[in-house]
Amino acid sequence: MRNGLLDGKRIFVGFDDAGTEGIHSFTRVLKRKGLDIDFYGFDRNPFGVGPDITIKWWRPTFLRKFLGLIFLLSLLPKYDIFHIYFARNFVHYEIDNFILKIAGKKVIYDFRGSDVFDVEKSVRDEGKSSPYYHFYQDRGPRFFKYLAKKKKFIIEHADQIILAGPWLVDSVSRYDSIIPYSRDVDQIGSYKRNYSHREFTILHAPTNSEIKGSKYLSKAIDELRDRGLKVRLITPDRTSREELFDLINRSDVVVDQLLLGWYGGFAVEAMALEKPVICFIKEEYKKLVPFGEEIPIIGANKDNVGEVVEKLIGNRNKLKGLGKRGYEFVKKFHDAEVVAQQYEGVYNKVLGLYNAT
Repeated sequence: MRNGLLDGKRIFVGFDDAGTEGIHSFTRVLKRKGLDIDFYGFDRNPFGVGPDITIKWWRPTFLRKFLGLIFLLSLLPKYDIFHIYFARNFVHYEIDNFILKIAGKKVIYDFRGSDVFDVEKSVRDEGKSSPYYHFYQDRGPRFFKYLAKKKKFIIEHADQIILAGPWLVDSVSRYDSIIPYSRDVDQIGSYKRNYSHREFTILHAPTNSEIKGSKYLSKAIDELRDRGLKVRLITPDRTSREELFDLINRSDVVVDQLLLGWYGGFAVEAMALEKPVICFIKEEYKKLVPFGEEIPIIGANKDNVGEVVEKLIGNRNKLKGLGKRGYEFVKKFHDAEVVAQQYEGVYNKVLGLYNAT
C-alpha cells in the first residue's frame, strides 16, 4: 500500500509508561496501512497488551544511561521519526536531542499527564485539595524544578508537541495538537455481555486513588447506604483486561475521576462497552477540542457525586440510552482508525509533506 512520501520512512514509537493500549491500537492500524512503524516498550501492561519490541535494559539503574546510549545509537540507522511518549529519555533529554538532531531525525513528544502537568501550580492554587498534594510532598521542590527545566527544553526543541487532552494546555508554553486516547472500539465491544442484578452497581478502577478522588466517591456511597439506598461500589486492584471488561459489564455505571477535569482511557473503554460514565469535566476544557460539546459523560465532582448517583438510581431505565450515546461517541472520536489518521497527519507534517491542521 502506498503512503506518499512516508513510503520508505520508518517510525519509532516508545515508550509505554502511559498509554500502552492506545499506542498499541493506533500503531496496528498504521501497520495495516503499510507504514513501517514499531512500538517499543518495557513489558506487557496489566491488561495483557504489549509492544512490538520489548526493552530489557531499563533496569538496573546504574547501567541505564550507558545502555540507553548504545540503544539510541543502534536505532539511528533504522528510523526517521522518533515519537516519544511520556517525556522519556534514552540517556538525558539534552543528550538525546543533540544526537537525534545531528543525525537529522524528526522528533515528536507526546505528553500524557504527570510528565508535564504543572503540579507546583496545582498545589499553590488548591493547597491540600490538589489531587497532587501528597505527590508534591513526597517528591519535593527539587524534583519539580528539574521537570520544569526538562519540559521547557523539550518544548523548545521538539518538531511537534502532542497533548493527550486539554487539561494539559495550561501546563505547556506550546503545543501543536491534542490527539485523544486511542482504542480498538469494536474489539473492546466484542467483550460486551448483558447481566441482570438488583443492586445498583458502580465500578471505579483508578490507577491512582488519590489523584482520581476515590475517597470522595467512597464517602458519598457510604452516605447513600446509610440512608437505605441499595448501592454497591466495586474498586478492584490490578486485574486482567478480560476481568476488567467483565466488571464493567456487571456494573450499572462507571466512575472515572472527580478531580482532574477530564476523562481517561478507562472511561473510553467503559463507553465502548456501552456503560454510562460519571466524571468531572471542566467546561473550559470542552472548548479546546472539536468534540467538546458532544461528550456524553455524566458530570459530577467531589461535592455532588452522591446526588448524581442517587438520581441515576431513580432513573435506571435511562442508563441504556446513555450507554448507547457513549458508544457512538467513542466510535466517532476515539476509535483507533480515527486516531491513527491524526497521527499519520503529524508524521506527514514533521516530514514537511503538507501543512496538516
